[in-house]
Amino acid sequence: MDLTNSLIIGSAVVVILLLWVAVGVRHLKNLRRDIGKQWFGVDKGMRKRQDLVPLVVEVVKKYVTGQEKLVESLISERFKAAHVVVPTGAKVELEHRLTELLNKTFELGKDSVELKKDVYFLELRREIEELEKKVDNDSKQYNEVVRMYNRHRKSVMLRPLAAMMRMKAENIFEFEV
Repeated sequence: MDLTNSLIIGSAVVVILLLWVAVGVRHLKNLRRDIGKQWFGVDKGMRKRQDLVPLVVEVVKKYVTGQEKLVESLISERFKAAHVVVPTGAKVELEHRLTELLNKTFELGKDSVELKKDVYFLELRREIEELEKKVDNDSKQYNEVVRMYNRHRKSVMLRPLAAMMRMKAENIFEFEV
């Protein structure tokens, strides 16, 4: 082989490597951007639900006595859940506890004649249930994007790039209604 052929082959290898790096990094960054967009939708729905909790508390306080511990727990869990904004195990646990407390609060509505008749309470309940369904759907979409990113990140072709760029695996967020 002469020098010209060696330069051509060497240049082709360098160009291919540069294209591999550019395309691979762009692909991983696009997937991470998509994860951020999906999380924004999930977080937005959870925040709307959290914003409705004080209204539920006020209505319950008005009609139901002897449930101060439940009301205080609901307020406390709402505060904690509102202050964790990233999809971690702690966020999942806080949202699950908030859901449980809301369900217990809505169970009070079945026992209380006044709450059964309160249109505002029923409307809040319906709105929260709709938000929970939306968050559940949004979290499923988020999880699909996270799974795709994590799969691609581990692939033979992209693993070295992910390691160089320090792109870590993302967390799945399981929201239960």
